[in-house]
Amino acid sequence: MKGRLWHYTDEVEEGQACVMKSTVINTSKEMKSYSDFPIQKEYPFYMHNKYVDKYFHLYEDKFGLKKYIRFQTEVKQISQDEDFKNSGKWKLTIMDKKTNTIEDVVFDAVMVCTGHHAEKNIPIFKGLSDFQGKVVHTHDFKTPTGYEGKRVVVIGIGNSGGDVSVELSRVYLSTRRGSWIINRIVENGAPIDMIIWPKKKQLNGRFNHATYCLQPKHSVTVAHPTINDALPNQIASGSIIVKPDIKQFTTSGVEFTDGTFVDDIDAVILDKSVIDVQQNKVDMYMLMFPPNLERHTLAIIGCFQPLGAIMPLSEMQSRLATRVFKGDVALPSRDEMWAEFHHRRLWQNVMWNLKDILYKLIMLHT
Repeated sequence: MKGRLWHYTDEVEEGQACVMKSTVINTSKEMKSYSDFPIQKEYPFYMHNKYVDKYFHLYEDKFGLKKYIRFQTEVKQISQDEDFKNSGKWKLTIMDKKTNTIEDVVFDAVMVCTGHHAEKNIPIFKGLSDFQGKVVHTHDFKTPTGYEGKRVVVIGIGNSGGDVSVELSRVYLSTRRGSWIINRIVENGAPIDMIIWPKKKQLNGRFNHATYCLQPKHSVTVAHPTINDALPNQIASGSIIVKPDIKQFTTSGVEFTDGTFVDDIDAVILDKSVIDVQQNKVDMYMLMFPPNLERHTLAIIGCFQPLGAIMPLSEMQSRLATRVFKGDVALPSRDEMWAEFHHRRLWQNVMWNLKDILYKLIMLHT
C-alpha cells in the first residue's frame, strides 16, 4: 500500500501502521523533505497526513519509481541464499496478496524499511482483564466516532495519547512520569524544529508543567517530548483531567496511584508510551548494519527515534547502504564494528547518567 503509515485507511491489517484520520505531522515540511525533492511551497508548515501521502506520490512520479515497485506484496521470509558467503544474495519468499500466490525471488541486497510503528505492545495492569469496558490501543484508534458522551481514560502521554485526548476531549489522561509539552510554532512563527530545542525554563514559562501534574523528572532532550498545541489549553480548561499512573482496574473503573478513583468508565485507550521498554536495543553498526554478516548486503533503515524528522536521516542511511552494496564504501572489520557499537552504547549510558545527575542537582537548587 502506498504511503503505509501516512496513508489513512479505516481498515488496518494486523502489523500495518496507520495514522489517525486527523493526524498532523510533528516535524515541519522544511526539515522533513528529501534532499532531491523539496516539499511543495503551497503545503502548510505542518502537514495533515493526506499531504504527506501526496508528497510520496509526487516523489514517486518525479523519479518514475512506480515501475520498480510491487504493490500488494507481502514478504513472508528472508533468508541467505545458498551461496551467500560468496554472492551475498538473499532469498525472499513473497506472496502476491491479490492472487495469494507465493514465490521465491533472489536479490543482490536487501534494505529493511519497515520502521518501528507497526507493531503494538499491550501493557499489563492489575485487574485489566476484569474491566468490562472497551480497551483500545492507539494503534487501532482512527476517529472519535462512537465515543460521543463516553467516559474515557487515556493511558500514556506520548504523541498518540496526547492526540487522542485532544480528539476526544472530556477524558482522564493518566501518565506515569509526565512529559514536556512542546508547541509546533514558536517565536515569530518559526517551526520548533528549525531552532534549538527550548529549555525547561522556556517551556514552564508558557505552561507550568508542575501545576498541571506533568513535570517529568528528566530534562527536555532526554526523552521524546509530546508535541501538541491544544493539550495545555484543554488541560487548563478542565476538559482533560490529568491523573497519575494506574494502580489497578475494577470491572467498571480505574484506581490511580494517588488513591483517587474514577468509576463508570466506558473505554480505556492505551498509548504505546506506557510501555517501559528496557531492552529495546538493536546491536547494529551505525544503527543499520548487523556486524556478524559475512557479506554486508543487508541494511536496516530508520530503526531509531530522533528528536526531529526521520526522513532525511533515513535518506542518508539509504545513500550509505547503496554505496556499501555497490562496493564503493567498505565497512570496518567485524571486531572494529563491535568495538564502535560497544563504545557508543557505553557513551550513551554515561550521558544518560550524567543528565540524570545534573537534573537532580538542578532540582535541589530550584
